[in-house]
Amino acid sequence: MGVAADLVGAVLVRDSRILLGRRSPTKSSAPSCWDVIGGQVEPGETFEEACVREIAEEIAVHAELDDELLRTRLPSGGEYRIFRVTRWSGDSILANDEHSELGWFSPDEACRLRSLAATEYVTLFAKIAAGPIA
Repeated sequence: MGVAADLVGAVLVRDSRILLGRRSPTKSSAPSCWDVIGGQVEPGETFEEACVREIAEEIAVHAELDDELLRTRLPSGGEYRIFRVTRWSGDSILANDEHSELGWFSPDEACRLRSLAATEYVTLFAKIAAGPIA
């Protein structure tokens, strides 16, 4: 049996809106669902390094992480951490086949999306809406 995978995610925030990606319909996990940008932590990486790498790979921007918004255990035994990002360079584009579309949403709009990759995101987006957003 393999080691449980650790995962990272990023919520990019600009002008009180958050960036989400619609996962490609060919993905085995959460196909065609709106998701935060992120992925798997590689061996030897910190959660922070993995998050910066995943952002660059998926949407071609160099990000600086702000605070950690969520830390939770996965059913597989791995850990999932989501970070807020308010500073980056480059324009977000689809840089690989992970997502088929990118969209900017207010936290309230994101909470109302019918096809979220994880139901826990509603609580996360509500938390972002309730607090100050840079």
